[in-house]
Amino acid sequence: MQKLLSELNQLMISYRFKSKKQLSQNFLIDEKILEEIIALADLKSKDKVLEIGCGTGFLTKKLLEKSSVIGVEKDFQLIELLKKEFTDKKFTLIEGDFLKVKLPEFNKVVSLPPYHISSLILMKLMHYDFDYALIVFQKDFTEKLLAEPGFAEYTAITCLVNYFFEPEILIDYIPSNAFQPSPKTPSALIKLTKKHCFGKAKNDLKFIKFIKELFRFKNKNLANALHKAFPFISKELNLSKKKLDKIISSNELMQEKISLLEIDELVELFNELA
Repeated sequence: MQKLLSELNQLMISYRFKSKKQLSQNFLIDEKILEEIIALADLKSKDKVLEIGCGTGFLTKKLLEKSSVIGVEKDFQLIELLKKEFTDKKFTLIEGDFLKVKLPEFNKVVSLPPYHISSLILMKLMHYDFDYALIVFQKDFTEKLLAEPGFAEYTAITCLVNYFFEPEILIDYIPSNAFQPSPKTPSALIKLTKKHCFGKAKNDLKFIKFIKELFRFKNKNLANALHKAFPFISKELNLSKKKLDKIISSNELMQEKISLLEIDELVELFNELA
């Protein structure tokens, strides 16, 4: 770690920047972990890899040894660093907020993104076609993504990630001291393979909205939740109150709490309502 820490300190001096807490800037300085991420990513020369938040480019450099890289960076000081340090034609730098920029075509994601927008990053990636993503998140967030129905961690993002992807933890513990500055909690590397394992909703965009609306009432039973969500259901799914009541009266799941419903059951319910 000493080598990359020294390199980081030198870059901070040369480009006159420091870590910005508001951007969740924690730079990974453990070369062994970087190497392990690259090995697990199984990259080919033809791959176009998306990197969200290139930072100082420690991961970028290793990615470029294997494939082309599309990097996204928001911090103007780090943009200046990346422009000067990476002149390889295989590197395309997109300047701006990842949540707002338009992305070119890519087939894999390998990233150490800012933790404070973890859910929003995943929500955006749901709208793109690619093979798989390897992303480092806070460990407790990755545990939420793999939570089972009935657990407190089972939320709308859990349901949606498991609908759009097949998640798998590849490195279950990355210590805080692997980063500079150190985050408060350990991290983990998760692989998200683009795959529908729980059936297919009739309309993915409306399904996302439906799940987010339904989980506002996660501790209520399904019948009550649907009644409370009726303004949304009426507008987005064009469903009448009469039709909704008929579905409620005939569906065996209506007394189950939202937080206990399996993802395939939610997909079937949406398709019935839609």
